[in-house]
Amino acid sequence: DDNGHGTAMAGIVAARFQNRLGTAGVAPEAQVFAVKVADRDGTASFADLITGLDEVVRRGVPIASISMGAYVEDPLLEQAVQRAMAAGTLVVASAGNENLNAPVWPAAYDDVLAVGGAGEGEGGARRGIHNTQSGIAEGLRCPSGAPDVLA
Repeated sequence: DDNGHGTAMAGIVAARFQNRLGTAGVAPEAQVFAVKVADRDGTASFADLITGLDEVVRRGVPIASISMGAYVEDPLLEQAVQRAMAAGTLVVASAGNENLNAPVWPAAYDDVLAVGGAGEGEGGARRGIHNTQSGIAEGLRCPSGAPDVLA
């Protein structure tokens, strides 16, 4: 993971209890199958995402977590999402974190579970998601200081 974002997202899901970091994932017994689609800057093309989704389906992975999105729609990506869903893979995707009221794909596709976070940003300023296009709205402060996860 050149960028560290995928590792961080995997930790939110599957970090083990008693890991000496003081945190645990929401599903600490989950297995993580890494499918790299982004470059060291965290950038990926639609073709990269499609290839990654097709690999998830080929491996029979039950949940595909896509921690990125685009503000433009791509019909070939939508077809890849539909193939994954037809194969029994739940597709979970980021609803974005720029606080824009605009659809973010693939999270905006039907049947994709759109997720996001809210909390404090730099200097204590509120940051979060308000995206009525994908059904996500800004959450409440999390007492632990960690970001809330909204779905």
